[in-house]
Amino acid sequence: INETAAASIDEPESAVVGEPLWETPWFDERADAQETARRGVEHARGGEPFRDRVRVQGAAQTRLLKIAVRPVTNDDGDVDILIVEGRDVTELEQRERQLRVTNRFLRHNIRNRLTLIYGNAERIARGEVTGADATAAAEAITDAATELEVTAGTARTVNGLVQSAPDPVAVDLAETLTETVEAVETAHPDTSIIVDAPAATRVKILPEPEAAIERLITVALTACTAASSPTLRIDASTDGIVTIRLDDGSLPDPEQAVLRGGLEVGPLHHADGLDVWYVYWYVELSGGSIAVENDGRTIRVQLPLADASDRTPTEPTVAPR
Repeated sequence: INETAAASIDEPESAVVGEPLWETPWFDERADAQETARRGVEHARGGEPFRDRVRVQGAAQTRLLKIAVRPVTNDDGDVDILIVEGRDVTELEQRERQLRVTNRFLRHNIRNRLTLIYGNAERIARGEVTGADATAAAEAITDAATELEVTAGTARTVNGLVQSAPDPVAVDLAETLTETVEAVETAHPDTSIIVDAPAATRVKILPEPEAAIERLITVALTACTAASSPTLRIDASTDGIVTIRLDDGSLPDPEQAVLRGGLEVGPLHHADGLDVWYVYWYVELSGGSIAVENDGRTIRVQLPLADASDRTPTEPTVAPR
């Protein structure tokens, strides 16, 4: 067992030597990981090398490993030992996913917005529209250009989040929710957001949680298009679960798929599309998870709890003298 593998578990080397691979701490937290490890050993015992990708439970989040089980034979051609290798490709897979989704989204939205801009610009240039119609065409161009600018900015934000992957920090859940909701209600005065969060619950998540929470709340409000004064109910529990209930709408299927981490999702046709992906990546990189229930009317976010030793962003690393 090399140092990297040994350091990734909380057990001494003596506790894993001699144990079946699938029953060791690297694989025993997830049934699918155990099955892959078992299948790899059985395949390699037959003399053929085995390669696959497997998700295992890391200290802060699920990690993706590229594993190989290689048989070593003796002079008689019989399998003598098996060599197991694993390489953490989590960050690589995250970047690949982020690039695929962002590229697909940008291609679709840039093409649509540019078509609108060129179409209206040609109508104005040819004199096909005048007066109020020309004004409306010019406003459509401005709106489309603004949306492109916002989309490009959000794409840079999502890319920066995935590329930098900052270390999680401890934050007060109730305080963060309350402050963020106040900001959203100021920006959307016709909305009603009811928050019920216990005091003194700290979660360990990426810095600047207000940006992700505000995006998630805004996405939920956008789904409540049928109501002139939509209502959201946000409940938090002491075990780090935040539940958002939509009284006046439900998330569309593409948004639900994104929050669940689906790769093959339909196009997100509006400027908020990348905001949904930002929320997904924020929670994923924080070591949490998202569930969408009740036909898109309930969003449940599980956030990891902070330990007493975890510092908040404002706490010093070394106590002042």
